[in-house]
Amino acid sequence: PVATTLASLVRALAPDAYAARERAAAPLPKADDTLKLGVFVLDHLLPRQRLRLHVFEPRYRALVAAALARSPPTFGLAGPGNAGGFADIFAECEVVECAETTDGRYYLTIVARRRVAAVRPAVLGDDGYYVAAVRPLVDAPVASD
Repeated sequence: PVATTLASLVRALAPDAYAARERAAAPLPKADDTLKLGVFVLDHLLPRQRLRLHVFEPRYRALVAAALARSPPTFGLAGPGNAGGFADIFAECEVVECAETTDGRYYLTIVARRRVAAVRPAVLGDDGYYVAAVRPLVDAPVASD
């Protein structure tokens, strides 16, 4: 898998930076745990990839507010999928920077922490965003030469 190969390269080429980011990352549930995540449908991210977002739609403002109430503040970010839905495998992202405007919009910086897979179909929540039961995916380590 690409994420494992990329992580192996970064670990080999920049071990100090990799270790610092590992220490800074909040602990996440174990791979055998199932959790519920609100899902922001936008694009695919790889683990450790950062993205800045301007969140203005009411449904996604509600999703961010719910994520900020969690510890760590996480939500899913998924690319488009079949039949107008979203991809079955997507990223669990953590909010690392947040600024809320006076009218309730958010300016965020998020970091994709790991890949997750939906374990059953997502449901549309009362606030208009998808909620999915997910389980973390674990990549097999890449053998070093």
